[in-house]
Amino acid sequence: MKLFIGAIFLLFCTMLTPDISLAVTECAGKIIRVWTGDNGYVWLVFDNGVKAYTPPTDPDTKNILAVATAALLTGKTITIRFKADGVPCTSSTDQRDDIEGIWLER
Repeated sequence: MKLFIGAIFLLFCTMLTPDISLAVTECAGKIIRVWTGDNGYVWLVFDNGVKAYTPPTDPDTKNILAVATAALLTGKTITIRFKADGVPCTSSTDQRDDIEGIWLER
């Protein structure tokens, strides 16, 4: 009986919890330029015009640089994930600073 009441309570709590979904944008392309400098910033430019950078304070900056360099050297496509929803994945004057991470494609 206690197990049944516990299950009902858990179900009730789950129903009260708001639906938190991730609103992100993923853009695929090939890296055509990588810049490192400006006191530790890493800048990425894609063949589709997407431009993004990550500051030296981001704990993923070195990992992003490593994956981007591998993609540049091999010509592989990468998919970049931005924290914002609705980011245009085509040529833009925006220089995004909200990189969530990147995928190296096969």
